[in-house]
Amino acid sequence: MNLTGVNVQQSQMQTTQQAVVVKEGQVLHGTITKLYPDQKVEIQVGNQKMMAQLETPLKAGDAHFFQVTVISPNLSLKVVSGPLTSQSASQQALQLINSMDLPDSKEMQQIVKQFLKNDVPMSREQLIQAEQVLRATTIPTTQALDALSKIVQLKLPMTESSLQAIVQGGAKTGFQAALNNLQQLIQNDATLSTTLKDTLLNSLLRLEKPLAIETGSIMLAKMLDSLISTATNASTKQAMLSMLRQAGVLPQNANMMNFLSGALGKVDANPTQTLQNALQLVQQSPQNVEARIGLQQAVLNHTGLNTASKEAIITALNRVQISPTNTYTAQLNTATTNAMKTADSLTPAQLLTAVVQTKSTNIAPVLTQLTQSVNQDTQLSVATKEAIQTLVQKFNTTPATAQSIQNLAKLVQQELVKDYSGQLQQQPFQQNASQQTKTQLMQLLGVQPKLMDEALEALTYQTTKNVNATAQQLLQNTELQLQQQLNGKAFETILRHTLQNLGLNYEANLNNKETNLEQLQQQLKPQLMALLQDESAHSATRQAAENIISRMNGMHFLSGENGPQHQLIMQVPLELFGRQTDATLQWNGRMKKNGKIDTDYARVMFYLDLASLEETIIDMQVQSRVVTVTVYNEKQDLALFAEPLRESLEKGLQTHDYKLSGVLIKSFERVEKEVKPIFHATTTNGEGGVDLRI
Repeated sequence: MNLTGVNVQQSQMQTTQQAVVVKEGQVLHGTITKLYPDQKVEIQVGNQKMMAQLETPLKAGDAHFFQVTVISPNLSLKVVSGPLTSQSASQQALQLINSMDLPDSKEMQQIVKQFLKNDVPMSREQLIQAEQVLRATTIPTTQALDALSKIVQLKLPMTESSLQAIVQGGAKTGFQAALNNLQQLIQNDATLSTTLKDTLLNSLLRLEKPLAIETGSIMLAKMLDSLISTATNASTKQAMLSMLRQAGVLPQNANMMNFLSGALGKVDANPTQTLQNALQLVQQSPQNVEARIGLQQAVLNHTGLNTASKEAIITALNRVQISPTNTYTAQLNTATTNAMKTADSLTPAQLLTAVVQTKSTNIAPVLTQLTQSVNQDTQLSVATKEAIQTLVQKFNTTPATAQSIQNLAKLVQQELVKDYSGQLQQQPFQQNASQQTKTQLMQLLGVQPKLMDEALEALTYQTTKNVNATAQQLLQNTELQLQQQLNGKAFETILRHTLQNLGLNYEANLNNKETNLEQLQQQLKPQLMALLQDESAHSATRQAAENIISRMNGMHFLSGENGPQHQLIMQVPLELFGRQTDATLQWNGRMKKNGKIDTDYARVMFYLDLASLEETIIDMQVQSRVVTVTVYNEKQDLALFAEPLRESLEKGLQTHDYKLSGVLIKSFERVEKEVKPIFHATTTNGEGGVDLRI
């Protein structure tokens, strides 16, 4: 983002720096503000005042360089320079260099002046290391000096990797370009193993397609419409069947005659009983690995359980795996029993399985259940419900046979597939409705619930790589439709999937015993770390990977806490339907005593470079759940376009118990002198905030 200056700080905000933490041997610049008996003084270092014991008497008001000799039980300082009141910054730097017997090099003078300007405590060892890093780095000097100060403040190792992490982590642009460069280098690197190359390219493809599940859902619905339609030519149908088989949505033996009917009976007709049976096996033998895996599969495949119930069972199961005691086994039984009590009733797809598995003499009550389930399904249209009701009534007029039951099931299945396909295309981002419809449709195709999202993602990725004209036209039409249906939920999905696929929290998740390690290894960061260990890889490829890892690490370094105040910085490389941009999110807020985020107070800033609006900053401030949004942009008449969106924003905030105070549109405040980024938290009447200039 090429802005010379933007001041988005509110007048009532006052800057508070992190508390100065000193170590023995460090030198700091301070001014004596008060004198006390026994050579005790009050010294101001930056914006912080501290009490110290001096080894020699001094005069109040003078500024000196002090070296920390003792920090416990009381801070003791030694003067290493005379009064600095009338000296320039260069003179002060030279005096300190001479006092500490440091090399009088150009780099050392630049570093000392930088540290003095920012009131950064420094030791002789740190200064010598910083000089070596500055001399060797290719990073522009101004950026490097800012980063060196931050390295000392954050207590990071004084190394080139720390420098790269701070610079990369503080950048507002370039993430997407770095990923594109890495992708090209991987594709052209003949030294990489085929397995590692494919793994990395697939991870980068997942970043390019953050809406892969939604894209796959709509493509599947369109394909099913075409396959059922008599107007679609045979070659197009064959191409679509091939794509569905390749993605694992349909079995390998699926053809034009059986692609639907072949799925009948594949869905569990009684998932609650299956879950109960799996639980009993674990109770009988909690140390049995196969029994625990069976219970986990039964939980994941039970579509009637809500997310909270599934998580409770899996958590209890993990405890049994770690320690198969009677206590943990009892907790598992309680969690599973409670979940089954609140499980949803059987779906039409599950009841269709029951229909084809039931003998003709017992079919009547099962058909009654099926019609009731269809009538209670709010996703189905009235026309579909009436059509299925008519089919069942017609079936009841003739004697039931195995063949007539099979024929009825096929006709009902086709009616349901047509309706769910249409519904899925209309509501890709209506979270609950879309999830229910997708689950129903995939069940009708015989896909196990735990494999549904994986199959839909695979369908998107396979279609993207497919050069067939039918595949490319289908993908183009689907993405065009998705563009027209984008909403807030869509962008939430994009951000969540992008951050997850990057693996920004890889190390933290690795330490979590309940983490699925197999899924974790599919993230980009661990794969880049594996690439760095591959000595056969080209040096340029490894360097590109290291730069991206540095950027990810830098975000963590620059995010942190200062007492109850917390700051989070995230760069998100966004790609949507071929358009690429870098978005930076900076959140400042505070934590409650219980360790949870205080949602009543926060400040969130988005730095965006958009295709049409170009450079844009969105500044959202929350005070006592009252939200004020300020948009900084240079486009004329932007307020006219924003006003129609205000009502939907207000309603959206109200659903989460927030009140919209106002939406302000402002131009950037530009200044001639470049203002460097500031990465520190501020407070507003004790609440969270941020002071950031670009």
